[in-house]
Amino acid sequence: MHGKPGSKSTEARPFDAIKGPLGIVIANLKGHDAFTWSPKSNLQYNVKILKQALCLFWELVEGNGHFRPDIPVYLIATTCNKDISVNIVLRRAYEKLVKITNQPLIGYWFDDDGDAYLDTVLVAQFINEDKAIEVAKEYEQDEIIRIRPNGRYATIRIT
Repeated sequence: MHGKPGSKSTEARPFDAIKGPLGIVIANLKGHDAFTWSPKSNLQYNVKILKQALCLFWELVEGNGHFRPDIPVYLIATTCNKDISVNIVLRRAYEKLVKITNQPLIGYWFDDDGDAYLDTVLVAQFINEDKAIEVAKEYEQDEIIRIRPNGRYATIRIT
């Protein structure tokens, strides 16, 4: 059974508190599948695995007092960081995100050429997918991820 939306809402962890755990996650998972890491729970999720996507969805809904459990969440990278270390680019982007959300995430992923990226990720719910795409364009992103309440995910190409 899941809690109510916002039932586990807390402030985002400061960057200095997450850089050590994030470094460990990166060292242990570098070169493996893409993942999304939650600084709040210190858990990494592979949204391609239904159970993990569903767990991430509910962590996000329960962690935000404004999220609804009946509409999708969108994961939108706010950086395009090819340096897969805990660096100043990641710090600055994370610190910007914590000013607007209590749930910034970190995404580790690969492009079509196999190059790895480590990005800060904004989590949001929108009235419609077009609004999510509009925000993704503001961050100059080529793709975003949508996770539905049933845990099904989709990668949405930005054109």
